Amino acid sequence: EDLHESGIVGLGGAAFPVDWKFDAALRHNVKTMLINGAECEPYVTSDNRMMLDHGEDIRRGIELLKKYVKPDNFVFAIENNKPHAIAAMKELFADDPTMSIVELPSSYPQGAKQMILYNTLGKVVYAGQRFATLGVIIINVSTLAKVAKFMDTGMPLVDRVVTVDGSAIKEPKNLLVPIGTPYRYLVEAAGGLKCEPGRVVNGGPMMGHAVPSLDYPVLKTTGSVLVFSEADSVIHEPTPCIHCGRCVEGCPMHLMPPEISRAVTTKDIDQLQKLGVMTCMECGTCAYNCPAGRQIVQNIRLGKTLVKNAGKR
Repeated sequence: EDLHESGIVGLGGAAFPVDWKFDAALRHNVKTMLINGAECEPYVTSDNRMMLDHGEDIRRGIELLKKYVKPDNFVFAIENNKPHAIAAMKELFADDPTMSIVELPSSYPQGAKQMILYNTLGKVVYAGQRFATLGVIIINVSTLAKVAKFMDTGMPLVDRVVTVDGSAIKEPKNLLVPIGTPYRYLVEAAGGLKCEPGRVVNGGPMMGHAVPSLDYPVLKTTGSVLVFSEADSVIHEPTPCIHCGRCVEGCPMHLMPPEISRAVTTKDIDQLQKLGVMTCMECGTCAYNCPAGRQIVQNIRLGKTLVKNAGKR
């Protein structure tokens, strides 16, 4: 009930209410808590900053989980390109036999819940399946720290660490920002702009979305604000698919984007389900790898909508 009143949601980007997550952990008698310390996208370093600067809040969050959720063990997953954070967490939990620090390769989309679950515990979650049914709950490290802060002080979620970066930013940095702050104040705190901006992005470069102006506010899910130069913001006109297979090769979920696109075109709901369209995490790797500039992720989203509108999963 306290966490419901706090307004805390998953700060990794999903915005899943944290009280629902803990409720699921209790209902399913979850035995493993997986702490996600892997950044979700390139450029973003806000979770890394949290581990370096707010270790005591993280430690307190683990104590609260032990008291209320009572898991048997904790797995703390951090990408290996964060050696200082790894060292800090190993020192922080050196005397805790229930805690394992796992170093993961720095490879996008390592921070995605499906990937981190498989790469740490070897478990696979399927479309529509809840993580709690596998005996695991995943919580972002920044979310955990905010839970501890609230439980100790009563202060709800009113601020968060935000990465300010991109080719148009003079002094990239992480800032502790009140939620609701317009982006322009973050840009000023990062030294301002070094060139005319071509695109402002809420979130990371792969899964974030462009916003209309620097007056857009920081939200609970804003892990980063990226401002790119005009040269880095060009969107090329898509050309016909050349069947190179790069989208298939790069897909972390081993899907077939070209086949999904065909099924979307023909509105073949059964084929979309067979191809596993609902398991796509929309990481954008397929579109990034595509030399033809195809709008693959948008097409997959349309496919998901077709499946949902048909009353299927």
